[in-house]
Amino acid sequence: MRDAAAKARIANWPKEFRSGSSLWIRSRELAEEDAPFLFVPGSRQFSVMPDALFLHFVLDEDKCIEGADVISVEVCGTRQNLFDKRSRYTNDNRLGVYCKEKWLNGLAQVEIADRSLQNIPIRYLSVLFLLSKQEYILFKKEMPAWGHEYFACIDSVEHLGVINEDVFQRMCPEAHFFDDISLKQAVHI
Repeated sequence: MRDAAAKARIANWPKEFRSGSSLWIRSRELAEEDAPFLFVPGSRQFSVMPDALFLHFVLDEDKCIEGADVISVEVCGTRQNLFDKRSRYTNDNRLGVYCKEKWLNGLAQVEIADRSLQNIPIRYLSVLFLLSKQEYILFKKEMPAWGHEYFACIDSVEHLGVINEDVFQRMCPEAHFFDDISLKQAVHI
């Protein structure tokens, strides 16, 4: 599957999903001019515009944005493209989310007191890289994933059409914590 076809499939993915009590909102659509993007603080030249971006806003008791949890999706058609995109998400690049006030004003799903905040720090980041089958097999065999990285074969997107919300829930911050029930389920007690 080519990049363009994979990106078209991604457009069918959910507009929002829940993980526990957290609402995640799809924040980038193809060719959406006012959509949020990721950036290195102090540099608008080094910005990251993922193929799909899901945000969960972290609000204080006054409903003001304190930060954002981010799930980013990147379609990588070649190995070089993967290495380029992967380098943008290293821990050395402390990314932030840039949201235009116009986009925040159009956001009805979340009650936000101050919608003028545009540079939002990232509290938690996960990235799903979609690779060709050949690159997926090679990468899985030879390269360990970093803690915030997830990988899938682009061909899976064609078969799935719309991705299952369970995939996203496995990428959320809550997935790193095991309560008694989830531990029992994990070991099939």
